Amino acid sequence: MKKKFIIVLTLMILITPIAVFADEGVCPLGPDVTKDLYGALMILKIVAPLLCIGLSVFDAIKAVAKGDPSTDLKKVAIKFLKRMMYAIILFFIPVLVDLFFQMADVWGANGTCDLMNPEGNGTSTEPATRTTTENCAALTDKEHCDRDQKCYWDSNTNTCHVMNSR
Repeated sequence: MKKKFIIVLTLMILITPIAVFADEGVCPLGPDVTKDLYGALMILKIVAPLLCIGLSVFDAIKAVAKGDPSTDLKKVAIKFLKRMMYAIILFFIPVLVDLFFQMADVWGANGTCDLMNPEGNGTSTEPATRTTTENCAALTDKEHCDRDQKCYWDSNTNTCHVMNSR
């Protein structure tokens, strides 16, 4: 129990600075690291159940090959149940990490650095937030300006402005 607590505490210490010190609208880990980490988490979701099933089948074959399958198969069944619990836990850890990182704006949907686009397909070209007049003024068309919640499009001058400067 003490080991598990230390592991959880260590993970919290490593992950919390990423969420706390992350600039809004900026991918704090960088696009390559974010993509790799997200990919590793998705691989974990697949590998955990496969290992559980594969190792349990291997143990069952060994128990049958020994000659006395009744007593050995009971042990295999208990091992299988424990492995299934571990596999379920390992399956949901990436889901929880992904949810946490999305809420902390470390990455967007599907592990992308595209925090503005909810689909996470990388089609958005502007950062998630705009706070200065220059950033809003850099948007040259109404569609991109209206997509940003801190900017508005002035149809009289055909320019984009910061909301609080209206």
